[in-house]
Parts: sequence; structure tokens; C-alpha cells
Amino acid sequence: MRRSALLVFEILERFWQTRNCTLVDMKVEFGVAEDGSILLADIIDSDTWRIWPAGDKSLMVDKTVYINLTSVTNSDLETVKRNYSWVVEQLSTIVPPKKHRVVVLMGSASDVTHGKQISTCCRSLGLDVELRVCSFDKGSEEAFRIVREYEAAISNLVFVAVDGRSHGLGTVLAGNSSCPVINCLSDCLNLPSGIGFATVPNPEAAALHAASILGLDNFMVWSKLQASRLDNFITLIKADKEMRRTCNV
Repeated sequence: MRRSALLVFEILERFWQTRNCTLVDMKVEFGVAEDGSILLADIIDSDTWRIWPAGDKSLMVDKTVYINLTSVTNSDLETVKRNYSWVVEQLSTIVPPKKHRVVVLMGSASDVTHGKQISTCCRSLGLDVELRVCSFDKGSEEAFRIVREYEAAISNLVFVAVDGRSHGLGTVLAGNSSCPVINCLSDCLNLPSGIGFATVPNPEAAALHAASILGLDNFMVWSKLQASRLDNFITLIKADKEMRRTCNV
């Protein structure tokens, strides 16, 4: 019960944070169904919580406003009505619009079954997902076009690479995209179910992957990643120039 109540609070707390409001506390009631399962049996509204816009107690929009009144005037009642109406208006958009995309890129048709399994798991978590087949080995131009198409249209974007033969799709993708890339191996590792994590080989890769995800909502982190990618590109050009100068004589 404690965990259930805490989870309800944390979910609603996250929602109110998106409205720049602090959920101070709340009350919920539970009931027991005929089969013995516990159900949330309360209507969650201004009667069950305390909300402070911008974290300011003086701006509270819950029933405490009414409770604190020493005398009730028509003006006070109008204030309470406005507060309740405002809460209802906020709750009408409690389900956020989907502004993200998980794109599963498969190296060949033989990876489709694996890709569909990923898609099923993503959808069960409420994620918007698309499946595409492309190969940087057999058709790099088309593969890059697909990647750029999604990058140009969607800001919160994650690529999942599935390549059961060479496992090179994820590597090339990560080296040429500023979006998070998860390399999902289909036949090389046996990983426990119920645990989701990126396949990375070293601490640097782990840090870069974490930064690429956090950078979706933090322009400073994103800028550092872009600067690092530029440094890598410049280093490569310099190395090629030096190689041509010293070895191709």
C-alpha cells in the first residue's frame, strides 16, 4: 500500500512539475475488488491534494484556500471556483502529446523478427516506434537519407540498430548522428530479460551514450557532444593528410 500510494504521488508530482507546480501532498482512498485486488477508489482533484504554482504557497489552488477562510464572501467563492476550473483545465492535458520517436534500423530482412520484438516492447511502454530496413554496407546513401530524414523532423529521437550479421550498423550510425543510438545484438550475447541497457565496450562509450540522451533536453550537453564530434572529424582529416604526406611519396 505504501509503495502504491508513493507511486501515485510520484506520477502526479512529475505531471505537475511540467506545469511549474509543486505537489505538496495528497490523499487517496483505496478499495478492494471482488477478486481481492486493491483498486484506487478516489477521484483525484483539488479535494485530494495541495498544489503550489511555482512552488509559492501564497498561490495555492486547492481546497486549503477555502479551509483557511475565516469568513466566506462571494468573491472568495469565485476564487475557489476559478481555482477548481484551473485544475480541471490542467488535467485535460495530463496525457502529453507524443513528440518522440524510436526508429529501429535493421540491416536486412533477416533482422525483421528481432526488430518486431523490439517494436512490441517499445509500444508496451507507450513509445512511438517505426521499423526501417537499411544498410550502410549495401546502400549507404539511402541509409544516411533515412537517418537525416528523421533527424530533421523529430527532436526527441532514439535509434536502435539491429544487424545480426556484421553488427556494424550501430557503430556507423553512432558515428554520424547526434541522436542516441542503442546497438541491439541479436545473436552474440545472452542478456537477462526485463533489463534495458545499451551495449557499450568501455567507460568513455558509456559516458557518451548517457550524454547523448541527456543532451536531448540540455543544449549545453548537446553542444559539447557536437564539439567532440567535430574534434574527432578534424583529427581524422589531419591524420589522413599526414598519412598522404609521409607514406604516399
